[in-house]
Amino acid sequence: MALVKLPRFMPDRSRFDPGASTVIQNCKPTASGWGPLKALVAISSALPTAPRGAIAVKSDAGTWKIFVGTATNLYRVESTNYTLTEISRTTDGYSLGDGISWSFARYGNYLIATAPGSTYPQFVDLGTSNDFANLTNATFEAALVWTVGDFLAFGQIDGDKRKSKWSGVNDMTFWTVGERGSDEQILPDGGAIQAGFNQALNALIIQETTIRRMLFDPGSGLTFRFVIVDPERGALAPRSVVNIGPDDFVYLAKDGFYRGINAQPIGAERVDRWFFANCDSDKYDLVSGVADPFEKVVWWRFEDSSAVNFLLGYDWQLNEWFYSTNNATELLAAATTGYTLAELDAFGNLGTLPYPFGSRFWAGGIPGFAGFTSDFKFGFFDGSNLEAIIETEDKALNYPRRAVTNRIQVLVDSNASEISIAAKETQGGTLNFGSYLTQQSGLSFINSRTSGKWHRMRLKMPAGATWNNAVGLDVNYTDGGLR
Repeated sequence: MALVKLPRFMPDRSRFDPGASTVIQNCKPTASGWGPLKALVAISSALPTAPRGAIAVKSDAGTWKIFVGTATNLYRVESTNYTLTEISRTTDGYSLGDGISWSFARYGNYLIATAPGSTYPQFVDLGTSNDFANLTNATFEAALVWTVGDFLAFGQIDGDKRKSKWSGVNDMTFWTVGERGSDEQILPDGGAIQAGFNQALNALIIQETTIRRMLFDPGSGLTFRFVIVDPERGALAPRSVVNIGPDDFVYLAKDGFYRGINAQPIGAERVDRWFFANCDSDKYDLVSGVADPFEKVVWWRFEDSSAVNFLLGYDWQLNEWFYSTNNATELLAAATTGYTLAELDAFGNLGTLPYPFGSRFWAGGIPGFAGFTSDFKFGFFDGSNLEAIIETEDKALNYPRRAVTNRIQVLVDSNASEISIAAKETQGGTLNFGSYLTQQSGLSFINSRTSGKWHRMRLKMPAGATWNNAVGLDVNYTDGGLR
């Protein structure tokens, strides 16, 4: 008998590496094994074209509001019936080029949106149902927006990709350079500004090859000083940078995934080579990430060469990777204000509700993982459990002799598990998986007879199955001789 612990997702490692697997999909890591991932279920009407950036913000009145942009318009997702209301500025539309997305930031009770092709930064009052409008006195075009203390800041100004500009203190409508703290700065090197985000009274500026801190320092005669914190590394993709805490962020660099000011390599010898092999090399700059703070997970969306979207996840608490085939076209963390039992009728009857009763969607208040489907509809990743696949490493169960498996017990809190096994006689031999086998009624194990020196086992948890934690396989076998 052999107890085979389910491995971690580390496709860059050898298939013989104990504890590493190249095939694990649609499940998330737990402290002891793997748990289920839920499907993205749409609840809104469809956008006319693909989403190009989205955000959910909570107004000062306590109401959650969801906004999304396309190449030509800005929309609000209505929280009552999840229809889409166009709220673009009333004059002169937008025209974002291929691969260009909106950047959003909240400033006070306002939402700011900007993108090359918007002509001017846009704003909307979160306390109203107004349309977006040109930001007063901001007569420039910018690709990025962020806040830093009491200032509103923009990056990539009027086509200058190393230029940043910020408002007067506590006044997003004041842009006179040299007065009331407003100013601008062209960074001398480091490539294009890829992202910026607030860190108390300071901000971090992520460029293509450099990371700088934007320090509030009025005593120096300047509003901000720019100090290099990493002269060697920056972000390959602007939207890949995800802030997860004070001086704690994750991002995709030209050689893999990193975390924090000290550039801790979190993808090296685990997922970096796998990612670059699977992501379309012409679309690295489209890789986008979002944090699910409740689950302590960052998700990155990327496309392969067939324009199919995939999700790569990183659990920053467990320091583990995972992967999903959910085909989302945009990601965001979003919350609802909650619903009473009387309000459920708007979503159907008990048999047709989009999410189970335990979903955060119904309770409201706590942000959850959300996105837009392949047909551009908004929804939450809170549907039924996806089909999960977990493969073990290539394992010599009876080394140096052959082994003949006869039954396997799956250590999971469900009777729905299925097992397929492949075997080979040499390290370089071909593996051919057999049909999936299921647990017989009234028994705790699955019967399976497979002979070889090396075995690889594939566990499947079917779509819709109820389970919480799979930790390993208890494999019973007999000696199969030396050859």
